[in-house]
Order: sequence, then C-alpha cells, then structure tokens
Amino acid sequence: MSTSNVRVSIVGTNGLPANYGGFETLVSKIHEQLSIKFNLTVYCSKLTDPKLKYIRDTRLIRLPFRANGIESFIYDFISIFHALIRSDVIIILGLSGGFALPLIKLFRKKIIYNPGGIESSKVRGIRGLMALENLIKTKFDNGFYKAAHFIVLDNESFFKGMLKYNNKLRLIEYGGEDYNNLGLHTFDIFKEYDISVSRAQEDMNILMVLEAYVGTDRNIIIVSNWLSSNYGRYLYNMYSNKYQNILLLNAIYDKAELNKLRSNASVYIHSHTLCGTAPSLVEAMSLGLAVISHDTLANRYTTENSAEYYNNSKELNFLLSKLRKEWIMENKIVMKEIASKRYNWELIANKYIELIDDIIE
Repeated sequence: MSTSNVRVSIVGTNGLPANYGGFETLVSKIHEQLSIKFNLTVYCSKLTDPKLKYIRDTRLIRLPFRANGIESFIYDFISIFHALIRSDVIIILGLSGGFALPLIKLFRKKIIYNPGGIESSKVRGIRGLMALENLIKTKFDNGFYKAAHFIVLDNESFFKGMLKYNNKLRLIEYGGEDYNNLGLHTFDIFKEYDISVSRAQEDMNILMVLEAYVGTDRNIIIVSNWLSSNYGRYLYNMYSNKYQNILLLNAIYDKAELNKLRSNASVYIHSHTLCGTAPSLVEAMSLGLAVISHDTLANRYTTENSAEYYNNSKELNFLLSKLRKEWIMENKIVMKEIASKRYNWELIANKYIELIDDIIE
C-alpha cells in the first residue's frame, strides 16, 4: 500500500484550528507533516470553525459536541466509531473514548494511543465521586494499553510502571518552539518578575507557589483560569490584590500575548506533578527561561536534572531567597539548549510518521 493512500485519523482533541491545550497544540504542530505523507483526518469539536473543511491537506470532520467535560465521552465515542469505519490507523489522544473499546476490538484497526500523562490520577470531577472517576479512568487506560499497537509516552519516567507493555512503548515528547522577536509586553507593574502558568486545579500546586512568595523580595505573576472552579476562586479571593509582589492574571488564551509575558520573565516556576513532559514547562524552556520545578521524576527527566527543585512551599521559599542573577543567566542558556535539542516539533512529527510507517509494514 502506498503511504499516500494510508488513511490516518486523529481523535480526542478539540481539533483544528487549535486554541488552547497540550493535545490541541500537538495536533496543530504535526498535522501538516503527516498530511504530506498520509491521507489525514482530524476530528473537531463544535467549538471550532464550522466553515473550515480542510487546512492544507488535512481533512476536518466536525461533530456537534464539546471535547471536554461529560460531552467528551460522547464526542470521542462517535469520533472513534467513524474513524474505525474509514481509517487504517487511528491516533487516539486521551482516554475519554474508553466506551468505544469494544468497537476497537471488533474492527481490529491499527491504534496508536497517547494517554497524555498520568490521567487516571487526575481528579477533574466531583470530589465525592473521586473513587468512581479513578476506577473508570484506570479501566479505560488499561483497555487502551491492551488494544493499542503502540503506546506513546511523553516522558521516560512513565516507562518503569508499564514494563508488561514494553514492546509497545515509544517515547515521543512534547514540543516547544524556537521563539524569536517576540517583543516586549505592555505590562508595566513589575520591572522584574517570575512567572507560573497552570490550570486552577489542586494537583497543579498553585497554593504551594503562592505561600512560598509571601514575604519574599521577588515578584511573581501567576496565570490561571481562576474563575472556572471553586478551588480557583478560593485562591483568587485569598491572594489577589493582597500582596504587592503577587499578581494573579486570568488565563491568557492568545498565545502571542502569553509568550510576550513569559519571555520577559526571569524564572519559570513549574508546579505540576502529574503531567509527564508538561507543555507549559517545555514552552518556558523554549522561551529561554530559567526553571525552578516541583521535584518529580518526570520534571527531572524533562529538564535533564539541570533546574532547581522543591517539594513544598518552604523549600521553594528557601530557593528564592538564595537565587543569584548569575545562576539565572546560566540556567536560561542551559534550558534553551535542552529544549532546542529535544523538544523540536519537526523531530516530533517525524517520530509519529515513523510510528505509522512501522505499524503499516
């Protein structure tokens, strides 16, 4: 079979054009290279532009559902069902399509599964239903691990817990960009500042960062979707406009504006613990920021053990108290070099192409 006739579908994201999110950015960065070699289709949610049927050679199929929340299970189920009928290879991003696992076994199509971190450990719903949510996610994850021909993991730290699937595992990390000429932001409250970007969820450990900066002589800007959850609203009410050195900004979805803000910071404070190769961390490294990160094995792999690390607010506060400008300047260079070498979108797209080539041989 000519590779140009191989039908490849990508499901599990909001689709194209991408607005926000790690998986959406992944699809936006690799689809052009994949569509040159394969007959590529990307499934899109109702939040994308209904007038667009193609982007370059990538076909877009739009469904009247959201890709997030409870609708994501319906959206992914229908996307996978449709893709099973018309595709040779399906790239499934995330586990929301777990209800389609019986169909995947029935159709026996080639599946590439990317779980996107330790998703079964993340609680995104009602706290009282945490055990049920975790059970469903674990069942879906394990089902995809068994059904997939290849399992894409974005961080080396995940491999140790999945040795029984060793022959299926492939490492394909998340990408950053070689940013140039971003310009200065128009924000002028702080002359110098550190920055942190994350969702307002407990596993992102924003509270730990806030506590560490209280009483320090360093400024920080934290960008988050504060108003989208009770936890976010609680933190916003507790810390917004209460400390001169802490500024809480609502989520910035314009990537160019966010990059201007990030690129003019001194240090990126990474607080995530369950994300694998976290997009926000890789992007900060690509922007040439020095990094202080929550101490997890995944974050150490991502930064090649070359950042500074903390486990709690007290440790972070101590690191902030002893920061030297010389270290910041040196670490900026180190982080940028790591990102340029490993987190390159062209390299990542080629790895997916090689994976598809292997699966159709």
